[in-house]
Amino acid sequence: MNWKEAAERCLRYGIKKYNFFIGAGMSIGSGLPSWKDLVKPYAQNLGIDVADVPLERIMQYAIGKDTSAYSMFIHDFLADLDVTLPSLSHELIAQLPVTRVWTTNYDDLLEKAFSKHNIDVEVISNDHELINSDFLKKQIIKMHGSITHQNHEHHDEIILTESQYELFDKNRPRIASQLMVDVTNKGFIFLGVSFNDSNMRRIWATLWANRHAGLPSFLLTMPPEPSSVKERKLYELWKSDLCRYNITVVELDSFREIQEFLQWLYVRSAGKTIALIGSSDTNTLSPLCYHLGEKLGESDFFIHSGGGKTIADSVAAGFWEKVAFNLNNVNRVVYHFRVGGGTTNPRHGQVIYWGSNYSEMRKALFTGEKLCILVGDGTRIAGMEEEVSIARGNGCRILAVAKACDYTQQIYEEETSSWKSILTDVEFEAYQRLDTAFLGEESNYAENMMVVINGYFRHFWGVH
Repeated sequence: MNWKEAAERCLRYGIKKYNFFIGAGMSIGSGLPSWKDLVKPYAQNLGIDVADVPLERIMQYAIGKDTSAYSMFIHDFLADLDVTLPSLSHELIAQLPVTRVWTTNYDDLLEKAFSKHNIDVEVISNDHELINSDFLKKQIIKMHGSITHQNHEHHDEIILTESQYELFDKNRPRIASQLMVDVTNKGFIFLGVSFNDSNMRRIWATLWANRHAGLPSFLLTMPPEPSSVKERKLYELWKSDLCRYNITVVELDSFREIQEFLQWLYVRSAGKTIALIGSSDTNTLSPLCYHLGEKLGESDFFIHSGGGKTIADSVAAGFWEKVAFNLNNVNRVVYHFRVGGGTTNPRHGQVIYWGSNYSEMRKALFTGEKLCILVGDGTRIAGMEEEVSIARGNGCRILAVAKACDYTQQIYEEETSSWKSILTDVEFEAYQRLDTAFLGEESNYAENMMVVINGYFRHFWGVH
C-alpha cells in the first residue's frame, strides 16, 4: 500500500475517527537529534554500543540513580529545543480535524505548531493534567512527559530509563486507560516510529491484546536499505507481525512523503470545496469574484486557489467581508503554491506548497472531490488551458464564467451537456443564465452561480 491509498482509506473511514501517534522521527526533520543520537554519548561513557543494548536500558545504567545526570540531560535537551521550530508536517497535524494527538516525544514542536495557527489545544503530560482536562478541546497527550513541563523536584516526570517504562501503567494509570479507550474506539496513524523501537512493541502488545473494536491503523515508515540484509530481514518480519495488531505498514520512498500524506488528508478532508481556475491582469472581473466570495463564505464553502492574479484575492476579499476571522474559518481559504513559489500575499488563509513546478502544484490542487470554477480574462491562456486539462483528467466538474473571455465561453459550451444531466430544471435555468453579460449585474450573476454550485453538491455529495 502506498501513502495515497492509506490516505484515501483514512478519509473513507472518516479522518475524525483517527488519532495521530507521533514518534521521535518526526522531530528529526526539525533539526532535533534522534533518540539514538541522544543516548549515544551515555553509551560511550559506559563503554557499550547502542546497537547492542536497548536505548532505555542504556539510560537506566547511565542515569537511573543519578539525579544530577538526569538534570543535565534535561538541560542539554532544552538548549536544542530553544532554537527549534515545527516542520510543515507538525503544522498540518495541528490543522487536521482530529481530536487527540498522542506522542512519546518530550519536545514542544507540536505545541508550537498549534500555537502558530492559533488553535486552542490542551497539553497533557501526566495523570493530574488529564483528570482536569477539557475533553471538548483538542488535546496533545505526551505520555512520556514534556520537557517544558518538567518539575525538577519529581525526576520521574520525563520517562527515560527502563525502570520508568516498566512502571508506566502503574505510575500513569489514567493516561494508560485513556490510550486503551482510544485504541478501542479509534484508528491510529503512526508517524516517526522506528521498527526496532522496543518500547513501541510493548505499547502495541499491551493495547492490541485488549482491543475489541476500533478502525484499521496505518504506520508510515522508510524501510531499511536493501544492502542492510540483516536489518532488512528483521524489518520484513516486523512488518508482517504488525498485522496481528491491525496495523498496516505504509512504505515511503522518502520522508517528504509524510508531508505529502498529511497535505493530502488536509486538502481532501475539507468540506464543500471550490477550486479556482484562471487569472486576470485587469480589475474587470474583481466585482464578480468579490460577490462570489461573499456568497461562498455565507454558505459554508471552502475555497482553494493557486493564487491566480486578481481572481484569488478578490474572491477571498468577498469571503472575509461576510465571514468572521476566527479559528473555525481560517482553514476555509487555502492558497496552493509550488515549493519556493508564491506571488500572492493572502489577506487571510492557509498556504500549502506542492511540487517543484506549477504543473505538479496544479495536479495536487485540482482533485476530483472539488468543483472547479473557471474565470479569467484570457491574458494567461496557457496556464488556464493546463489547469482545465488537469482538472478534467482528475475528474473535476468545471463551471465556467461564460462571457469572461473566448476561452471560458468555449469551456462553458463544452460542459453544458454534462451540467444538464445532473441539474434540476430550475438549476439548469440558472446555468443557462450564466451565458449572459455580467458587467453591472455581478451580484445576480453570482447568485445564479450559487444555484448551480449547490446543485452540484446536492447531486454528487448529498450536501445542501
